[in-house]
Amino acid sequence: MTRRALLLGATAPNLDGVEHDIELMQAALTYHGFAPEHLDVVVPATRAAIEAGVERLLEAVEPGDAVVLYYSGHGSKLDADPRDRSAQVPLGEASYHRFLVASDFEESTDEDFRGYTSAELSLDLAALTRVTPNVIAIMDCCFAGRIFRASEDEQRERLVWADGSSGPPARHVGIDGPWARHAQRHYDRLRQTRGLELDRRAAEANPHAIRLLASSASKPAFETPRPPRAEADWRPAGVMTRALHDILMRVDAERTTWQQLGRHIYMTPQRGTLQRVSIEGPYRRLLFSLVEREELGEVDLSLERAPPTLTGGWVADIAVGDRFELRMPDDRGEPRSVGTARVRALTSSHAELAASGSLDVDALGPGACARPLTYARPRAAIEIAGLDPASPGFALLDARLSASGYLDPIPAGAETSAPIAGRIRHAQGKLQLLADEVALERARSFAPAGSPACAELLVEHLNDACHRVARAMQLRRLARAPIPAGEDLDPGAALSLFTVESGRKGRELADGDVLRSGAAISLALQTPTTLFINALLVDPDAKISLLTRSQQSGGVEVAAREGYVLGQRSGDPDARLRGVELTRPSPSIIADPGPLPLTLVVILSDGPLDLRRWQQRGISRFAPRDALAAPRRYRNITPPPPPLNSARVHVTAHQLSLQTQDHPS
Repeated sequence: MTRRALLLGATAPNLDGVEHDIELMQAALTYHGFAPEHLDVVVPATRAAIEAGVERLLEAVEPGDAVVLYYSGHGSKLDADPRDRSAQVPLGEASYHRFLVASDFEESTDEDFRGYTSAELSLDLAALTRVTPNVIAIMDCCFAGRIFRASEDEQRERLVWADGSSGPPARHVGIDGPWARHAQRHYDRLRQTRGLELDRRAAEANPHAIRLLASSASKPAFETPRPPRAEADWRPAGVMTRALHDILMRVDAERTTWQQLGRHIYMTPQRGTLQRVSIEGPYRRLLFSLVEREELGEVDLSLERAPPTLTGGWVADIAVGDRFELRMPDDRGEPRSVGTARVRALTSSHAELAASGSLDVDALGPGACARPLTYARPRAAIEIAGLDPASPGFALLDARLSASGYLDPIPAGAETSAPIAGRIRHAQGKLQLLADEVALERARSFAPAGSPACAELLVEHLNDACHRVARAMQLRRLARAPIPAGEDLDPGAALSLFTVESGRKGRELADGDVLRSGAAISLALQTPTTLFINALLVDPDAKISLLTRSQQSGGVEVAAREGYVLGQRSGDPDARLRGVELTRPSPSIIADPGPLPLTLVVILSDGPLDLRRWQQRGISRFAPRDALAAPRRYRNITPPPPPLNSARVHVTAHQLSLQTQDHPS
């Protein structure tokens, strides 16, 4: 395996830190095993130089390689037709143009657009991940900003570069006028020459590539301002790149995930800027690796308040009284406990913590997270059938399943205040888990007296499976949960769910509809106001997937009068609609060929909601395994703390069924 990187630095008149960014990334990647001969540096990154660099990378990359594509410079976004602000337009590449501002961007013409569009970048990532899925795209720029107008009668306009002397230099440039026409004609040519490639891309976003972005879809990115007493050799850099370099130079890649690295970056003090760093894609992977490390129920922390706040509220399945272990990575990136705290107040999007006496708040800093320990109330009950409640086997199951407080194991038929999520059935000396009366995996031998070690491993496996089943049920029930006063959103939006047939919109779907395995579905949202949408799919094996992958960290932002179509990579009416394909779990997990329950949960909000905590793998086959070990920088608190604002939400759940291709309807 070779580690390769393409480092693009698009210098601009009002950016001073681009060359330094490239140097910082070279140093950090070299530290992590990228040989100098495999670091391709392109400065200044003109349009032609970017194309040539990407071509060299595609020619060199081989299966199994780890690839980094890095960009430092300006980013911009402009509407395809900025004169028509009233039209209802679809969200897609034909309704706006988001692009990297190459160093020679001002030389753009109708026939030669010098920006590098998001559509082309996504095609590059698709080409790379067809060779190796281990691809990381790092963009230190922003994609939106102020619009600077000038006369459209001029033969060629010059850009108005933003003045950063009065504040942190921003990495965006507002563009309008003839450049909108240049961009539209460039995109039209792209559709003509590479339309088939555009249509074949993954729905929403590349599922293989890690994407580390210095800004959200509508926020700026900044360079570091000069400190009051700077050293003589101080040089500016991108806020994100500076933090990324510092973190990479001290963590162990074999112990650190991209999610943990992302926490480091966006929790690093940014000197009052509005920058919002996000990490998208398979972020649970270890750095530069395909190995994933799942932490079920783990949640990020916000250190803007004292005590800290969880970045997830009741919509993320957190309740008042739940107890969390707060953790900080050590010098090698391994999470270590710094104490515990309980949830004392809750909104839709945040949870206030009450620190216990053992919590070392001063030890918290960038990279901190929270792991659930115990729950104030059971979220679900698990029936245990066929075992005497007085037997050692029942006691073993009861002790393990009830340890966290999330589950309430009960004898079959016993009363419980919690909804029943599943049933563990004991028959002929074997145990099997059922959910919605569907048997999950095959029955396994259970002999606590004769084989205690094997019995304990099986119980540990069932405990993990029961938690996944219970979390899936909780998400399905979210649409029926009472919403606290002041947090209920009347979206005033039109939401529709439909099949995708031959790349086009098919029939509308209603609750209870039965679909065949391999069918594709999509949803469409039209909104008069700006909304955020999260769509999560609950599979029959308790797998929970976040379908809105193009913006994972807060939901897809759909602006007023825009539209959003799940799985629509382009707003071009002639473009092929991909949708999301539905597949049945492996027969080794669910052998029943009959229709299986499937739920799509859609959450609309008037502010960003990070719901990635819900994501989980489906129930796995039983195999003995070693549990991962439970995983002091400085304190990042700026008094007085900002108010704990909650997003208003609207939740819907759509019940469907999935059957095999050859099963009769």
